[in-house]
Amino acid sequence: MIDVEMAQAIVDNDAYLSRFGISVTALEKGYVSLKVELGDGLKRFGGMMNGGAVCSLMDAAGGISAMCDDGVVNEFTVNLNVNFLRPVSTGPVSVESRVLRSGKNVAFCDIRLVDGDGKLCATGTGVWFLVREDGGR
Repeated sequence: MIDVEMAQAIVDNDAYLSRFGISVTALEKGYVSLKVELGDGLKRFGGMMNGGAVCSLMDAAGGISAMCDDGVVNEFTVNLNVNFLRPVSTGPVSVESRVLRSGKNVAFCDIRLVDGDGKLCATGTGVWFLVREDGGR
């Protein structure tokens, strides 16, 4: 199972995710919490967070929480469904993901994104394919 330092290294060394300035704030088996400042690079016209950035953060959180299981060394997104509830206009933005069920090859996650005022702005569910040390056996 990965730890906070390993999860932070994953986002810091990812060519795409490193642009977000993500901080891993908590991690345990089947759970991760991420935080990111709402800088201009994540905003769209009108001063709100870009929907693609919302999806990317939720995808990152789901993938990391899926890796928080014994023997998982990597993951790939199979499906991600995001529901936008309100615009994200204040930061820092927090994202939490919990594994609902994890099997030999896939993990199902529930993801929530809140703005700097603590308002729920997006919810999501996703499925991640798990790459295990033993090849999934």
